Order: sequence, then C-alpha cells, then structure tokens
Amino acid sequence: PGCAVNAVMPHGKVLTPREMKTHFTRAVTCKTGTLTCSSAIVHAGARTATAEGRIVDAEGKVYANGSATFIVFRDTSQEES
Repeated sequence: PGCAVNAVMPHGKVLTPREMKTHFTRAVTCKTGTLTCSSAIVHAGARTATAEGRIVDAEGKVYANGSATFIVFRDTSQEES
C-alpha cells in the first residue's frame, strides 16, 4: 500500500505510516505457484492517505491482505538543496 500512496502524491510530499495491518489467511508453500500482489488507493487527501493491498494466487485465493494509513506531513518541493 505504501508504494501505491507514494505514487499518487505530488512531487515533494513526505509521508509516514500511522497504522498498518496485515492479515495472513493462507500458508504459502512450494506448491502454491505464482502469487500476485496488488494495491489500491482508498483515500489520498492533503493530510492523510489510505490504501489496501492483497496477495492472491492464479485461482484468486487470497493469501494475505492488509491496509495502511499514512500521514502526509511535509512538502519538500520548495526546500533548497
């Protein structure tokens, strides 16, 4: 979820996690096969951002899902190097 949020934030915005939750719903074994990770933005505002993510196999079975909330606390785009 963090990469998804970072990708939609304007250049120079700094964010930090406020809360992160991960739920492991199924064991991953050598027989599991290829897993796919995806994430989606739930909210991207001026002060907070929230995203969800999940890991699924080729049949769509969920192996893990999670969510994260971030605080957007600084804009570095105007700072001098």
